[in-house]
Amino acid sequence: MRIAKRGSAMVEFTLVAIPMIFVMVSTVEMARGMWAYHSLANAVRGAGRFAVVHGSDCSGGTNSCSVTVGQVVGSFISAGAGLPTNSTDLTLTLTSQSGSVSCNPVNSCISNAATWPPVAAAAPGASITVSARYHFKSAWAMMTPGGGGSALMSPNFSATTTQAVQF
Repeated sequence: MRIAKRGSAMVEFTLVAIPMIFVMVSTVEMARGMWAYHSLANAVRGAGRFAVVHGSDCSGGTNSCSVTVGQVVGSFISAGAGLPTNSTDLTLTLTSQSGSVSCNPVNSCISNAATWPPVAAAAPGASITVSARYHFKSAWAMMTPGGGGSALMSPNFSATTTQAVQF
C-alpha cells in the first residue's frame, strides 16, 4: 500500500511559516517601540539639561545666556532623532514655577522667541520640568479588524525629567 505524500511539504511549511512570520514581525515592532521610548526619554533629558544650564546667573560680563522656548525645543528635536516632531502624536510641555508652555506638535514652538525659563523662575535651584508624550503607532494596529487597533498595539509613551537650574 502506497500513501500519497504530495503537498505535505507545503502544509508543513504553512504550519511553521505563519507563526515564524508573526514572531519576526513582533520582534521588529517591539524593538521599534523600545527605540521610540528611549529616543523620547533621551530627548526630554537633553532638553531639560539644556534649560537648566542657562539660568539667570550663567551670563558673564555682557554675555546673555538666557534661552528661548524655540532653543529648548530645538535641543529636544536634535536629541530625539527620528521622533515625528510635526505630528500631533508628540507633545512637549515645559514647566517652571512661572507656568508652562505646551507644544503640540513639537515643531510649532520652534519659532517661539519667549524666554524660557522666565527670569522669575530661572534662579539657581529652581525646578524645571520637561515632559513629553508620544502616541506610538505599531504596524500591528493595521491588521486588526476595523483598523482601530488596541491599546496594546498603540501605547502612549511618556517621559519626564525635573532638574534644578544650575547657574
